[in-house]
Amino acid sequence: MNTLNEDTERYLAVIDLGTSKTALAVAKVLGDNIQILFYRTAPSAGMRNSAVLNIAKVEKVVRGLVSDAENELKIKILQVAVGLPRCDVQQRMASGEFPRADADECITEDEIRMLKEMAMDDSKLDRPENEMIYGAVAQSFATPEYIQLSENDIVGMVSPSFTGNFKIFIGKRSSVNSLYKVFSDLGIAIVRTYFSPIATARAVLTDE
Repeated sequence: MNTLNEDTERYLAVIDLGTSKTALAVAKVLGDNIQILFYRTAPSAGMRNSAVLNIAKVEKVVRGLVSDAENELKIKILQVAVGLPRCDVQQRMASGEFPRADADECITEDEIRMLKEMAMDDSKLDRPENEMIYGAVAQSFATPEYIQLSENDIVGMVSPSFTGNFKIFIGKRSSVNSLYKVFSDLGIAIVRTYFSPIATARAVLTDE
């Protein structure tokens, strides 16, 4: 990732490691405008069930794609966002309550995010040394007066408190460690991980 202008313009590199193919996309971000500058795929190697099996083989594929992007765009990719493994993932329900300091103020997206983080923190892992939480998806919200609210419904409402129900996704810690090892060896920092099914849904589905 290379920054052109610290205030408004930057490059964003995203890599998806799939079982059959690996994809690299580089976009230029200018405010709310995103322009895809580079997209290329290569047959995967060293992957099994969307997780890193052979680190050296995965590094070779990623190195080739990164080199192609750097040569074509005349940039240096130092940071990337990377998709998390999609297989061997468990689902679990979690809930949380968010008491509010000012009941007359509108509920904000930041409060929703904090409640989601609280629900993930409170979700007990059976084997914390081997497992980690990949992400969470909101299922429903409620206030003392209303139930079965969507996130779009509750943001902007006023209430002394609200609760949320979330679906928590739990995966193998070793798979993520191997992922970080690949990019550490290549001298590229992972600045963000994402759970691919959630990212895909946000990209193609409307609120309706």
